[in-house]
Amino acid sequence: SINLVVRNEQERLPILLPLLKDFDEVVIVDQESTDNTVEICESFGYKVLSDKATGFADTSRQFCMDASRNEWILTLDADEFITTRFKEDIPSLVDSNQYDGILCCMAHIVTNEDILIEDVLNMGYVIDKEHYSKPYCWRLYHKNRVHIEGKLHTGVRPRHHDIGLYL
Repeated sequence: SINLVVRNEQERLPILLPLLKDFDEVVIVDQESTDNTVEICESFGYKVLSDKATGFADTSRQFCMDASRNEWILTLDADEFITTRFKEDIPSLVDSNQYDGILCCMAHIVTNEDILIEDVLNMGYVIDKEHYSKPYCWRLYHKNRVHIEGKLHTGVRPRHHDIGLYL
């Protein structure tokens, strides 16, 4: 399942949402958007749930995960994308059932002259656009083997940190 927490993302969602059509499930939690975010998500046929706006996606991640029917979750933000290669690797990573979570590399990419930055989650493969890398983050994980701390900017952590795969 893809998990996506959004607020006022009507500009980015028409780019991101078509890229998610091949995934089994996309669960979106909207944090009190005042633009057309909800309508755009629904126009793609995705389930949209509502939660309180806190200014940070982290506070709605557990709610989004609990609403997902699949055991494996890929968490994205509206300004993030995944490489085609990463998308192709996901089935073999989750089918192995060896890991609690997968640490993903994140790259910031400059997208225009105004220095708009987008994030791309990948598995360490070469990105042929100007970018700089950020630290690894837990974004692909088995929902019964992790906990979400519920604090701002903390993200997901496997219960057993030694059972993770760095790629």
